[in-house]
Order: sequence, then structure tokens, then C-alpha cells
Amino acid sequence: MKKHLIATAVIAAFASPVMAQNVSISGYVESGLENTRSSLSSTADTTAFVSSVFGSSRLAISGSEDLGGGIKAGFRLESSLDLTSGRFGATTLGTQANNPIFNRGAELNLSGAFGTIAFGKLDHNGIENNEAALSAITGNISLATSTNTTYGANVEATELASDANGTLRYVTPAFNGVQLELGWTPSDNGTSSLAAYGTAHEGIRSAQLRGTVGDVNFRLGGGRVSQAAGDIDVRGVSIGYNFGIAEVGVYYQNQDNPGATADAKETIIGFKAPLGGGLDVRGNYRIIDVAGGTTSDGTQQTIALAKALSKRTTVYGMFRNTDLELSTGNDTKELGVYVSHTF
Repeated sequence: MKKHLIATAVIAAFASPVMAQNVSISGYVESGLENTRSSLSSTADTTAFVSSVFGSSRLAISGSEDLGGGIKAGFRLESSLDLTSGRFGATTLGTQANNPIFNRGAELNLSGAFGTIAFGKLDHNGIENNEAALSAITGNISLATSTNTTYGANVEATELASDANGTLRYVTPAFNGVQLELGWTPSDNGTSSLAAYGTAHEGIRSAQLRGTVGDVNFRLGGGRVSQAAGDIDVRGVSIGYNFGIAEVGVYYQNQDNPGATADAKETIIGFKAPLGGGLDVRGNYRIIDVAGGTTSDGTQQTIALAKALSKRTTVYGMFRNTDLELSTGNDTKELGVYVSHTF
């Protein structure tokens, strides 16, 4: 009896602070078997298990505390997951300086009638995530990422603005379904940008307007990544509409690079059509257009079939074709089957 009382007291001692702060653990896991065929004889075809094709596998720890007067304090710690290796954090991708564990974001925030103010390692929505109206339809297969890792001689600004260290974000309350988000990373935090891309920014500013007007979902954003070599300016917009028989989204983004570096444009048209019984077909058509030549130009077509096994678990089949304009480029065809689970 005494042992049970002691155990109960210990559990209560540890549990009570957690309950008071409303801490939760959530995430998304996905993996599948994928075959990739290459057009270049020098590049071997592969068949392997992969992770994060339709969505980014991740683990998030978050919580909030009611401070009274309609104000809440909260936090979020989010990490990448690689189900093929069991690793998490930036070591999964190997792209970020010092390989942080919470590479997908770490923040403290205050929220209330004034909106939400957050500080930490945050995305610059407006430079990236302008395609969210599409990604809500088709998942990662419709994210605005180039068929190459660069736009001409310049890295994509979305890579520099993703989970930027030392960032301040403000999001307004929703007014008639519309919100404004502003982001700022001081220049003194620039040396902590993505190391693998070799560019330390000198400050980032971003803005995004998003919401729903009538039956149309939209995101409109822009921003600037300042660098010693010159500023990178980004402007993007997406709209999505549900016609009943299908959801359709259109996305366009322009990156204005400094100096003589070629500017880049990206366009995506995506759709999702329910077939009944938890089954749907979805896909997109993507165009990359870099000014001044075909070195980084390309198109990509994706078609997928998804079957919801429950509210949390889905199985997918996908075919994706990447066609680069450069004659010596490596065109690829990918065919795979994947399973995802949300928790």
C-alpha cells in the first residue's frame, strides 16, 4: 500500500507541472520504397527506402500556459526525422550549421487579442511557404523546390529563409479570415545561416498575407535576403479553390537575384480529386524558368493515388518525372509506394 502511495506521489510531482503547461508531443512519420531511373549512364538506377516524400517526417514538442487576461505563453521545439536511419535533427539532412537537434524550429511565443509574437529559429513565410495553398492539396510533392539546388549561380532564397536563426515573427489576429505575418532576422544573426549553401545572409525581412475570401484560399508574400554580394528579392502568390469534383491550386514565385545572376521563376499547377471510399488522385505540373539560358530550367510532372486507411494513416502510390532542359542534365523517373501516419 505504501509503495503505491509513494509511486502515485512521484508521478503526480512530475505530471502536475506538465499538465499546468499543457505540453504535447505530436508529429508525422512517413516512409516508402522508391525506384529511381536516371537518364545518364554515369548515374546508377536505385531502389531504396526513402522518407518524407508526401510530407516532412518530424517530431514536435509544444506547450502553452494561460497567463490570464486572455494572454498565453507558449513554446515549440521541432525536429526532422529520418525513418530510414532512425536519426533526427539536422544530422538527418546534414545541411545546417552545428547540426541542431531542433532544426525545423524552436520558439517562445506570446499570444492574445493583439495576435502572436514569437522569437527563435523560424521560417520566413512570404519568402517561403507561399505555396501552402498548394501543399495543403498535394503535400510535399507540390512544394516549391527547384529540380536543382540552385537558381543559376545563386542559391534559392527559400533555403536561406527556412528556419532562420534568431528570428522575430509577428502574426496579426484573423480579420474576416485574413492574417498578416511579418518576419525579421537581424544582420548579426546572419553568420548562422545554412552552412551547406555557403552564404551567410546579412539580415532577412519578410511579409505574407494569407487567408480565405469566399471559397478561395490564397497566400501572397515577399521578402528580401540581404547579402554582401547583393540583395535577393522574392515575390510569390498562390490561390486554391474547391470545385466540388476537385480542388485546384495555382502557384507562382519570382526570385530576383543580385547583379548579373539570372533571375528565376517557378510555376506549379496542382489538383486533388476524391474518388470515394477514402481514395483520391492528386498531382502537379511544375516549371522552373531561369533567365538567360537553359542551364537550370526544367519541368516536373507528378501523379499520385492516395488511400486513407484511417484519420491518421494513409498509403500512397506515386510516379514523378523530372525533365531538365540541359542536354547533359540527369532526367529522372521515380515510382514508389509509401505509408504515412500522423500522431
